[in-house]
Amino acid sequence: MLQMINALNRKSGLVLRLLVLLGILASIPFVFVRHQAEQTGKTVSIVFDYRDVMEIASYKPDPEAFLNNQLDKMQQAGVNALAIYESSLAELDMNRRIKVFSATEAAVMTGYAVSPSETAAYVLFTDTEHADLYRKLITDTFTGLHQVRAEPWSFKEVSGLKLHISKDEAMMYALDPDPVLMEQVKSRGFEIIARLSDQRQPYPTKHMESLFGRLQAAGVKWILFEGQAVTGFADQGTKRSLNAVAELLKRYGIGIVAIEQLDQKGFNQLAFQTDYQVIRLHSLSDRESAIAPETMSDRFLLAATDRNIRMIFLNTKIARDTSSAKYIDTLDNIYKGLSGPAGAVSKLQKAGFTLGLPEPFTIERYSWQTPLKGLLVVGAVALIALMVGAFIPQLIAAAFVFGMVGSAGLYVISEKLLSQGLALGASISAPTLALVWAFRKLREWQSQGTAATMGSRIGFSLRTFWTALAISASGIFYIIGLLNHATYYYVIEQFRGVSALHLIPIALTAIYALLYTGLLHSEQGASEAGATKDRHAKQGVHSALSGVKRVLNTNITVLWVVLAGLFGVVIMYYLSRTGNDAQVSPYERAFRALLENTFGVRPRTKEFLLAHPLFIFGVYLAARYRIGLLLLIGGVIGQLSIVDTFAHLHTPLLISLIRVVLGAALGTVIGLIAIMVWEIASRILVRGWKLWNEAPRKS
Repeated sequence: MLQMINALNRKSGLVLRLLVLLGILASIPFVFVRHQAEQTGKTVSIVFDYRDVMEIASYKPDPEAFLNNQLDKMQQAGVNALAIYESSLAELDMNRRIKVFSATEAAVMTGYAVSPSETAAYVLFTDTEHADLYRKLITDTFTGLHQVRAEPWSFKEVSGLKLHISKDEAMMYALDPDPVLMEQVKSRGFEIIARLSDQRQPYPTKHMESLFGRLQAAGVKWILFEGQAVTGFADQGTKRSLNAVAELLKRYGIGIVAIEQLDQKGFNQLAFQTDYQVIRLHSLSDRESAIAPETMSDRFLLAATDRNIRMIFLNTKIARDTSSAKYIDTLDNIYKGLSGPAGAVSKLQKAGFTLGLPEPFTIERYSWQTPLKGLLVVGAVALIALMVGAFIPQLIAAAFVFGMVGSAGLYVISEKLLSQGLALGASISAPTLALVWAFRKLREWQSQGTAATMGSRIGFSLRTFWTALAISASGIFYIIGLLNHATYYYVIEQFRGVSALHLIPIALTAIYALLYTGLLHSEQGASEAGATKDRHAKQGVHSALSGVKRVLNTNITVLWVVLAGLFGVVIMYYLSRTGNDAQVSPYERAFRALLENTFGVRPRTKEFLLAHPLFIFGVYLAARYRIGLLLLIGGVIGQLSIVDTFAHLHTPLLISLIRVVLGAALGTVIGLIAIMVWEIASRILVRGWKLWNEAPRKS
């Protein structure tokens, strides 16, 4: 019976390899579909927060002249759109459209014709040309939406309104975007990006229909939501308001903007209901608006090329400078970052982008995708089963059957969870199998007694490294194929399990090295552990248990304890550097910029400076010394890193491919340099030791 099971598992291994290959072939059409989608939507919009500019203008002696001057400068710098917020009494007052008084202020102004003790807000329409328009804007909100009583009021022939609400409370109410401001912006040639909040509660259905109609008439194509939730989120449970907003967006042909690294409540549902008419935005905050112009331009270019950002949002700030007794701002610094040969606009255009109103990606859906996705599921399960079989061969067939049954059950629960789970499993399995293969090739090399010349070992190291890369790359195809959906383009959904991908292959590789390579044992034990016929492949569980026993019986020296502690510290630091929230020192940031400017695409530092050279040098060293196996364990970082590069699903495929190839090429060069340094240093040391030992005899 045991022989029958072993024979079945050996045959299963071949079948599973064929299934993995079939899955890779099934993923290729998904690769082309994604690349085709990434070639669409090559227009970038540079948007300025106009509220910031108006706030700065309010401190100037002639606000209108200042604003006109800044609009000219913005156009010259390449800004093509302005963000217009919902207005308020406070904003209209700041812009000198109206003047708002409390009851006490109105009493003083009118010589106490108004009672200072009443609770009311008094509004005068200082923009007499548009008085009727602003009267309607205010009454529609206060009377129509909030049932606040409003009555006519005037002072010295200037018309106004008396609102029966305190001034402080009235100043917080959100009004529709300023129609006069939108017309002025549009007449100057700027596009309008509307910023809406979820402040209007309960959700005013008819009012919002009217508002969206006016936004469309003003040429608004994109809405950027303000705050922590999208418009309509608060009343979705009672009034289905999110559904209503989605319907308005579709009816009026308006898309929505996803703010990078900000998860707004209700956004994902709105994106789904509008068929993903979405673009992504990168924001320059007011605190960052004073950074060096060169840094700013590089940052914007990187956002567009590396993260598929199609809208750059600019904030500025004003601060009090006590030394000059003036208010200073960062407007001119931003213009420098945009304009000129080294500015962001020029760099974006050289990279193939145009400035204008952006469009979402054109993502085609084909009928053949469903059956191919099924092949990908089978291939991913087969890849995971092969990884299990690499450690315990008797379980390879059972692992595949169990994986297929589990996948079927998970598909019923959630297709999304199935795709994400298998993508993670494949991404972990591929680099682990690559290292297992490398360990086995080392055993074969050692058992064959191949002449260990320097040239032969270098050739063997390079062949092993590049073949391992190819094995690891199999996980890339499964990530692309299984996670091929619009939600991943716009980072509405993401690859799940980044920390697991960065840790589990390292742990599995270390376990394999300890149990099956004789890493901690004598040279004789290591030789026995590395028999040509892969003894563990025959014995399976027995070999694994034997390896555990040998490890437990190993004499642990202080050196091993120190090395284990150092390894733990390195792993903790390594994990702290993974993900988007990792902290980067100014020196490393400068080094990254140097790589970016030199190659156009920045290769990953941990790949070409650390992991790939460790792999190549480790194989070279392990061909003669067991210590090389430790370096080879570190080399798995580079193998999993190339898979992780493609797990950044918002990065264009071509950029990820260039990054991986560059890292592998540079890593190969540095690995060869490490070998040369080792050979030179070791020969010098051996010769010096020989001379040292011979010196006493000569004397």
